Amino acid sequence: MSSSPALSRSSSPVQDTDEFMACMAEAMQSSPVRLQGILGKRPAEGDEERDELDEEGDTDSRNTMNSSGNGVVPGLSFRPNPNDVNTVRQFASRKRLKPEQITEVEVFLQEPPLVREGKMFATLLATFNKADEIVLSTPPFQVSAELKKNMDHYATAFLLSTHISTYKGASNKASFMKILNTVPIDIPAKILAAPANRTKMETAAGNALTQARGAFKKALVASAKASPQMDIITLAREFIKNTKCEISVPLCCRIALMRKVFQSHPGNKFWDKLNMELSKIKKLAKGDARALVRAFQFLYEEDKRTYGSGTVESSPIKDTVDAFQQQVDDLIRTGELDLATTNASSSSSGATGSVGGANGGGGMDG
Repeated sequence: MSSSPALSRSSSPVQDTDEFMACMAEAMQSSPVRLQGILGKRPAEGDEERDELDEEGDTDSRNTMNSSGNGVVPGLSFRPNPNDVNTVRQFASRKRLKPEQITEVEVFLQEPPLVREGKMFATLLATFNKADEIVLSTPPFQVSAELKKNMDHYATAFLLSTHISTYKGASNKASFMKILNTVPIDIPAKILAAPANRTKMETAAGNALTQARGAFKKALVASAKASPQMDIITLAREFIKNTKCEISVPLCCRIALMRKVFQSHPGNKFWDKLNMELSKIKKLAKGDARALVRAFQFLYEEDKRTYGSGTVESSPIKDTVDAFQQQVDDLIRTGELDLATTNASSSSSGATGSVGGANGGGGMDG
């Protein structure tokens, strides 16, 4: 019995790679490979029709793949299951893709795996580029009007607190910044992580303190020129105008100290002299809170005897500060924001007449 040429070639040893690939190609053409049989899976109902569709496209697929030289084993088709394509199409519709985008997805499913992977990676890089463009186009941080307004409220309460140890200087500004970082104001999350943004915040905080000191001094100037004389309650109203602070005995005590110093030093050295006077009072109190209260109470009573006591509408003046002022006082009293400890060296040098240099010198006042 004679054997066919194909069988005789397949039974003889293969001498080189080219001859082996030629044998494989001829075998594929005469008997296409069915993956289900190789993997040992039993064909499901309806798969026979699907296999026939796959076999019809085998010739075109082999020609395309072989001509492209992509190294894919001949005989394997990239035509997807129609049911899978329909499932992906429905998913794309639910995700509200545009019609032309859904068409692109369908075309994508027809392409070889290497092409699909390459396109996905290219799309990922394009997405990164677009994200970079969005970040670069974001406008730089600016202190908003609402944030400035909140800063002004806290600057007034901060400078009128009975717990600060200096009214002006670098340490005064640093302590005020710590309070702004603690209280719930309109500072965007993580905005201070960028040095440029932090510089803008520090500048705005310094401006808020300067404006508050300027408003205080303007009120003191008006009180010195007032006729009849301006009592302590009327003066306090000028100090806290357009802020969240309320009139109280502790607040009036601080204002009384300011007016006493202003009468002797109304010029540019006012804030430096005020720092020195406050340092002297604290030194005499020797850390005794009751002694400090008595000293400020004496100034308050002296101011009322000189300029009049005034009245508060509907209710007597409060002996304790309001809730907003109390919030600021509590922050200052905490270990982290304890200004007395932070400015200990400045306070002792101020008692000897050098506080002006320790707290920013005799620069321009607000």
